[in-house]
Amino acid sequence: MENMKELIKAIKVKMSELPSLTEENIKTHVVVDLFLNSLGYDPQKWDYECCATSGRADLIYKENGKAILAVETKGLSQSVRNPNIDITEQDINQLLGYLNDHDVIWGILSNGRRYILLNNTIINQNMDKIVLDISIDRPSDSGYLKYFSYEKIFKDKTTFYFADIAQFKAFRRMENANIESWAVYKSALFGFFDYYSANHPYQSVGRNDRKCLENVGVYDFRSYIETKKNATSANGRSVCSKRTIKNAYSYISSFFYKMKEMGMISRHGFEDGRDESLAIYEETPKIKAENHMSIERFEKAMEYLYKDKSNGRNLTVFLLCAYYGFERSEVSNIKWDNIDLNKGIISFNNREYQMTPLIKTLLTELDQSRRKNKSKLEYIIATTDKSNKLVRPTVGTVNGIFNSLVNIDKSDAAWTYFCPQYVRECLIQSMFKNGYSIEQIAAYVGVDVARIISTIPTESIVKEGRKRLKKGNAAVVMHPFEKATERFYSKIVT
Repeated sequence: MENMKELIKAIKVKMSELPSLTEENIKTHVVVDLFLNSLGYDPQKWDYECCATSGRADLIYKENGKAILAVETKGLSQSVRNPNIDITEQDINQLLGYLNDHDVIWGILSNGRRYILLNNTIINQNMDKIVLDISIDRPSDSGYLKYFSYEKIFKDKTTFYFADIAQFKAFRRMENANIESWAVYKSALFGFFDYYSANHPYQSVGRNDRKCLENVGVYDFRSYIETKKNATSANGRSVCSKRTIKNAYSYISSFFYKMKEMGMISRHGFEDGRDESLAIYEETPKIKAENHMSIERFEKAMEYLYKDKSNGRNLTVFLLCAYYGFERSEVSNIKWDNIDLNKGIISFNNREYQMTPLIKTLLTELDQSRRKNKSKLEYIIATTDKSNKLVRPTVGTVNGIFNSLVNIDKSDAAWTYFCPQYVRECLIQSMFKNGYSIEQIAAYVGVDVARIISTIPTESIVKEGRKRLKKGNAAVVMHPFEKATERFYSKIVT
C-alpha cells in the first residue's frame, strides 16, 4: 500500500511537470512509463494503436501472441477540476468494443488521474463491467490500485475477486435493488476480499470458474473481524463494534447467497445464518487473546479423532491444521502429487515439511486404503457424495471434524473455539513461545508477517524480545507439539 501511495505521488508530480495534458502525453509519460511499468508490465509486450473493426485501441498487451489486456487513454482538460468529466460512458463503451474485437477480458481506461478497470465477462449492461474506478485524488482508493498490476490480474488472479463483486452488483441492479445502499456493500466486500486475497490466490482456470469462492466461510470472516478488531481508531477505541460485525456479515454473506442463487457457485460456507455464526462474539469476545490449545488438549484431540483406528482421515486433517498450520482451503486442495512417502516430505504452496512418524503413518494408511478401493481421486483427503462416490472434501467436511471435538468434554467451553483458523493461530503463538522467530513462523505457516504479528499479543512479543536480548538468540529446541505426536505415535504402533 505504501508503494501505491508513492506511485500516486509520482503520478501527480509527473502530471504537474507536463507542458500539456494531451492524450499522447498522458499515454506515454504517465500511463505507460510510470503507471504500467511500475505495476509489473513488460515494456516489450505492448502493441501500440492496434487495429480493431470499431476503431483503434491505444495499447494492447500480448503474451505468446495473444492479447490479454487493452488500454485506452484520454487527455485531461487542465481547466477541469473534476477528472470524472473527462471520461464518459461513451469512452467506456468504446473500450469494451475493443475488448470484444480482440476477445480480451481485461481493459484499463485512464486520463492520468482516474483509472478504470473493466472485465468483459461480467453479465449485464456495459457500465456494470467496471471492476475498479480509482481516482488518485481520493486517498481511500490507494489501497486498491495494486489490483491493476500484472501480478494481481494475471498471476495470482486475485483481482478476479473484485470482478465477482462487480458481478454481484450487476445481479442486484437486474433486480432493481436499492443502488444507493451499494456503498455499504462495497465497503464490506472490498475490505473482506482485500484481506482474504492476501493469502488466497484465485486459482481460476477459466472465465467462469469460481470454485475458490466455495472455500470461503464463516471462519474466514471471523479471522477478518479479529484482524480489524486489533486495529484501533485515532482515539484508541476499537473500530469494530458488534453492530458493525453483524452488518458486515450480512453484506458479505448476501454476496455468497446471491452467487449461489445465480448459479455462479454450487455451495458456500455461510449456510448457518448470522446469529449462529456470530454467537461467538456474544459469548467469548476475547477468544483470540487466549491460547487454549495446550499440550493436554492437543493429545485429547488426537485420542478422540483416532479412537477406533478407523478414521485416520480426521486425525490427518487435524494435524495438517494444528501441527503444520494449513488452512481449510489448503487441506481441501492437497493432492497425492504433493506427498512423497518414500522421502517423507509434504510439498505444498512453496512450503516443504518433513513428515513426523505419525503423519507419515496416517498418510500411508490413507494411501493403502485408496489403492485397495482403486480410487482415482487425486486429493489426499476424501469424503463421499450422495451416490457414495469419493470426492474432494468440502469446507463443511473440514469444519465438521473440528466441530466434533466439543464431544470430548461438553463442560469445557474451550472446545467450542476449535476450528482450523483458531488452532492455526494457537500454533503460531506456541511456536513463538518455543523460540521460533517471527520470520521462521511466517515461512513455516505460509502467511505474511503482518498477520503473524496480529496473532501474537504485543505484550508477548515485547516480553519474549527482552528475554532473547538477555540470553541471545538460542536455536529452536523443537516444535511445540513434537513430543505429543511422538507419544501418540508410540501408542498406536504398539
